[in-house]
Amino acid sequence: MPKLSIIIPVYNTEPYLRECLDSIINQTFKDIEIIIVNDCSPDNSESIILEYQAKDPRVKYIKHQQNLGLGGARNTGIITSTGEWITFVDSDDYIDLNTYEEMLSLLDSNPSANLALFSAINFDHHTKKEYYDPCFWVDLPLGTIIDSENMLSVSVAVCMKIFRLSDIKDKSILFPEHLKHEDEEFWFKYVATTTPCSVSNSKKFYHYRQRSDSIMGQPSNSRKDFPEIMLNIYIFLKENGLLDSYQNALLDKTNDAILLYPRISDANIIDFLLDIKQILKELSCSLSSLTRYPLLEIISQVEFINDNTISRLNKVFTRANLLNKWHKLRRLPFKLLLLRIFLFLEKKR
Repeated sequence: MPKLSIIIPVYNTEPYLRECLDSIINQTFKDIEIIIVNDCSPDNSESIILEYQAKDPRVKYIKHQQNLGLGGARNTGIITSTGEWITFVDSDDYIDLNTYEEMLSLLDSNPSANLALFSAINFDHHTKKEYYDPCFWVDLPLGTIIDSENMLSVSVAVCMKIFRLSDIKDKSILFPEHLKHEDEEFWFKYVATTTPCSVSNSKKFYHYRQRSDSIMGQPSNSRKDFPEIMLNIYIFLKENGLLDSYQNALLDKTNDAILLYPRISDANIIDFLLDIKQILKELSCSLSSLTRYPLLEIISQVEFINDNTISRLNKVFTRANLLNKWHKLRRLPFKLLLLRIFLFLEKKR
C-alpha cells in the first residue's frame, strides 16, 4: 500500500500536462501512486499519459467511457485509491518537487492530525508572472481543529490539502458530477462529518495556472452552478442532522460567493437570484438572522427579483469592488459594516 495517492483528472489540457506530470513523478517523496483519470479528453492527452505510464510503474491510468466532469473524475480516483493519504492535482497546474516530502513529514510528526494544508500561488498562463492571492494562503497553528467556525478561513480548494483516505471512504464523501464549485460541496461535507485536526505549511507549494479558457476562468459560466451546490450542501446537512451547526457557515459562503463577482450582468442572473432566494426560504431565514449578510438581506426582502433588484445589487457590488481594491481580505468585519451602510443609504433613496 503506497503512502500517498495523487489524483489527476485530465480533460483538454494537453499543452500543460507534461509540466504537471513532471512535477509529480519527480517528487522527492517516492512512496506514491499516481492515478490519472482521462475524462474523455478530446485532445492528445492520452498519448502523453501512456508515455508516462510506460516509464513509471507508479502511474495508474483510467479512461472514462463517458464524461463525468472534474468532480466525477476525482470520484473515480478516490474509489481507485489505495494509499494511506490522498491528494488532488489539476492537470494544468504543477507543484514544487518537495511538496509531499515536507507535508507527509509534518503529518508523521503530528499523529493526531488527519488533514494537511498548504498554500498556493497563482501564475499567468501567458506571461508566467506569479501573483499572490490571500485566499490561497494558510498558516494555522499545529493541531487546529477545523469546524463550522473556521472552515471558511482557508480556501476550499482540495488541491491544497492532503486527506486521510479512510476518512473520505468511510463517510462516502464524493464530489458532485458535472457541476462547477465542486470543491465547495466536498469541503462542507468533509468538515461537517470529520471535524479534522490539521497541520499546515504556509509555503506556496502549489502553482495555480490562470487561463481564460479554464472552467473557473469564465465566471459567468462557473457561477451558474453555485445555487445547486449550496442546495446540495443544505440537503446534506439537513439529512445528517448538521444544519444547526453549519447554517451560518452556509450563509457566509453564499454571501461571500455572490460578493466575489464584481457586477451582476449576465442573462441568467434573475434565475440565479431566484435560486438563492429559494435557498434562503429553505433555511427559513428571518430578516434578523441575515443582518450580517448584506447581499442576502436584499435578496430575501424583495418580493420579486427584477431589474430594480439587480440595479440595487449592482450599486452595492460597485462599492464592494472598490473596497476590494483597497483591501484584499474578503472576510473583513469592517467591509461588512461599510456594505450595511451602503444598503442603508440605498433604502433611504
